[in-house]
Amino acid sequence: GHDAGDSVLRAVGGHLRRTIRSNDIAGRYGGEEFVVCLAGCDETFAPKIAERHREWISQLTFPQENHPERVTASIGVAVFNPELPDSSLTALLKRADTALYQAKHRGRNRVVMATPLRRSFQEEASATIAFEISRSPMASVAQPQPERPLDSTEALEAALVKQLNEGNSAMPVIPAVAM
Repeated sequence: GHDAGDSVLRAVGGHLRRTIRSNDIAGRYGGEEFVVCLAGCDETFAPKIAERHREWISQLTFPQENHPERVTASIGVAVFNPELPDSSLTALLKRADTALYQAKHRGRNRVVMATPLRRSFQEEASATIAFEISRSPMASVAQPQPERPLDSTEALEAALVKQLNEGNSAMPVIPAVAM
């Protein structure tokens, strides 16, 4: 029922609020989905953190009447790579969502890592050429360098917070709390 579902959502939201780091972002993304943006996590650590959350959620119990005895979580993890970024925040979330549905189809109550993005042959060749040009002594004379390159991780985090706070989620961002 709705009361049982609301109780589960509050418990999961409370867990996220208590366990995320001060520089992470978490929020309810709609229905029974949550988004957690882990700053500085790569393909090695992000699935481990997701697995820790999955284990904790699976230990929740609701012995009250009309509540499920156990709750499970299927989690999709997508990692943002600034060297090979998704074309948009929507694309990154879509990769995580695809991994989430793979977790559900593989039997639920598990973590699945999204397929990493790959460069095409042309993109790889262009990157190699650009790197070689940047190492050339003429590069610094021929092309002025920006003072500070745009930090795509900061841009992604800002876009996620904006999307969550503009009503594209069922509730506002959960405030981060340091552990």
